[in-house]
Order: sequence, then C-alpha cells, then structure tokens
Amino acid sequence: MLTLPEISHSAACVGCGACVAVCKDNAIQIQQDQETGLFFPIFDQTKCSQCGICIKVCPAANWSNGIPTTKDLFAIGNNAAAYSTFAIDKEHRRSAASGGFVTAFLGALLKDGLIDGAVVSRRIQGDPLRSEVILAKTYEEIMSCKGSIYSPVCFNKAFEQLRKVSQHERWAVVGLPCHIQALALMMKHLPTLRKKVCLSISLVCGHFPTHRAYEYTFKHIGVKKNEVKNIYNRGEGWPGNFRIELKDGCVKRVPHGDGLSWGMVFSSPLFMPKACHICPDPGGYAADIQVCDAWLPKFSKNNDGVNLVLAKTDIGREFLQKVSDSGAFSLSHCSVDDFILANKRVFIAKTRNHAVAVKYLFGNKEKFLHKNIIDIDATLSRCVRLRLRFYYLHLKIALWLKLDQIAGMLPKAFLFYWKAVSLLKR
Repeated sequence: MLTLPEISHSAACVGCGACVAVCKDNAIQIQQDQETGLFFPIFDQTKCSQCGICIKVCPAANWSNGIPTTKDLFAIGNNAAAYSTFAIDKEHRRSAASGGFVTAFLGALLKDGLIDGAVVSRRIQGDPLRSEVILAKTYEEIMSCKGSIYSPVCFNKAFEQLRKVSQHERWAVVGLPCHIQALALMMKHLPTLRKKVCLSISLVCGHFPTHRAYEYTFKHIGVKKNEVKNIYNRGEGWPGNFRIELKDGCVKRVPHGDGLSWGMVFSSPLFMPKACHICPDPGGYAADIQVCDAWLPKFSKNNDGVNLVLAKTDIGREFLQKVSDSGAFSLSHCSVDDFILANKRVFIAKTRNHAVAVKYLFGNKEKFLHKNIIDIDATLSRCVRLRLRFYYLHLKIALWLKLDQIAGMLPKAFLFYWKAVSLLKR
C-alpha cells in the first residue's frame, strides 16, 4: 500500500483536502503551488500517530465505482431518474454556466427549509485565480456561487467546518466527482458527518486546468496577470463566453469556439493535472445527483442553457420532487441515454481508458491506486490500443519535459496540435 506522502509525491493526489480535515494529530497541512494553483498535503511525521484515517479517506487510494448495473451503464452505475432542467429566472439562467439549475435548486431547498445550508464554491473577487469553498446559509450566499470555476478547488476548510456544525443541521454538498468521493469516504468513517450531509451533488467533470492555462490565455490576448480583477469562465448565454474583467474596467471576451476559448485552452492535456489524467470518475459515482450541460443537438439551439440531471439515488429523486413545483426551475423527464450521450466523450476517456492510463503514467504503482474501481470489461481493438499508446506516450514526454511551463512561449499551432492529439483517447 502506498502512503499518503507517496501518493502526493507521485502527483496522484487530487488536492481535495480530506486528509487534513480528518487528521486528529494536526500532522497534515495543505499548501498551494503558486504557479499551477494545485493543492498538495505537507506531512509532519513527528506528530503522526499512525492511525491511518488519512489514507482511508483518500480518493486516490480508495476510489470506488461500486458494482455497475449493466455494461451500457458502466459510467454511471445505479440511477433512479433523469431530467432536463433550467432556472426559471432568465437572467439567472443566462448568467450561470449552463441553465443555472444547481443554484436555483439549492435556493429552493433552503427557502422550503429542507436544508440548513449548502457547501458551495466560488472565485475570490479581486483575486480571481484563487477559489474558496463556503458553507452558505443564505440565499444570497448560494447565488454568489453560480457559474463555473475551472480551477483547482480544495475542500479542507469546508470539511473541517462541516464537522463542527450542529448534529441537527442538514447540509447539501456540491463538488466535482473527486470531492464527492472524498466526502463519501469521510462519511463512511465518520458517522457523525453522515448525519449532517443529507444530499450530495456532483458536477460532471472532464478535468480542471491549472493556472498555467490562464497565464497562456492572458499572454496571447495581451493581458498581464496583475491587471486582472475578475474572471468569468461561462455566462452570457450558452455555451458562454470566457470573460476577463480588468482593473481599469475593460472587459475582454473570448467566445466559445475561438482558438483561445475555454473549450480549447482549458481542455488541453498540457494544462491538466496528472491526477486528472487517471481519474476514473466522470460524473460522481458516490453522489445522490449528477449534473451536466445538455451537449445534445436537440438542446443546442437553446442559447439560454439547459442542464441534464441524473438522480442516482432515491434520496436525490425525492429532493428533486419535493421542490419541483417551487417555481425556481423547470423539470422534465428525459432518458438516461440522453445523459450518457451528452457526456459520452468524457465517460469514454475516464472509464474505458482508465486501466491503460494508470499503467502508462504510474507504472508499478498502478495496483495501489483506485483499488476499488471495477474497470469496464471491454476488449479494445488493436487500433484503439495503438491510439491510446500514442496518446499516453505523448503525455509522458510532455510531463517529463514539463511542457506546460514553456507553452506560453510557443505559437498557437502548438496548442492545436495537442488538441488533435487529445482526440486519440476518444
């Protein structure tokens, strides 16, 4: 078994912060790399009592996808119902990432007294490359967290605060699949936490970019980092513009589809953390509800944005039904197939390719990572294996040469080449 320091040093750590939140010896601290923005734990072995709780709540070691229902549903496992949805308030809907469902839903739950608060994330205004996770107890606090944060986010402080709230309070938690997996592991080993968290919501995720992706964009549009006041990854309708608000009041817009858009730069393998390359969880296996963009032709003409929602548990479905007539959001049944098709590329990259990715990028450590993941039993064709081998060979070279550090000095054609290379894993 790998130790937590070994997981951190190998770059398999997702930076969730769960280990810090559960350490009773105060032997672990979280630090943030100032260049990449990635979070990583620092250990003081002199304080450690070897209780082992930190490794038990580590997603990198214990990630689990349970037992898939059928081969066709390998990426999502058990589920109760699927829906298409969007916020009724049009301004809210257009200013959110893709329909505004999550904040509208949480706001309705809070107003009806079904939750006492929600654990949600937002960018820090005035310091936009940094993010914070807050325990929101008011409608206004929840609304301040609408929109996407394509950046590293650490939950250690929020998890610590959540452990301290009253046993009688009920909380919803929103995060990426890695955060929700960490939460599930904490709830398994900390029964008192299980009583407080009544609902978990996971956002379907391909990966998050490092801060170097932003620096690349800043350089190519002629903006200095110290001139930036705020960043908005999405909004102004769907799929949304990437906006950079400068301190002088000027706003730079990069529309979706542009060579410097969030769909091009932030999705580049060059700016992806190593842990994301081997992530086995596209949607949040441990969540009650999964949420994503409706990347389907029948929804693509709706420029105001539509979310697809998958209720994975009866708890998730019941919460949706309880506030479905609140007037905060529209909710219509759709097929589970819609949810899968809308995310097919992400699901394939993270499930079918998982075993190959871990083997190529982590070598002899593969048997110690994600040990509870049941890989899809798929026979890969010779062509697919060659494509994946070529792709992961590129990644190993890029990681070894640390190409992300010099990418900003290279022409845009270099980024387009890597975009083309990334197609090989689909």
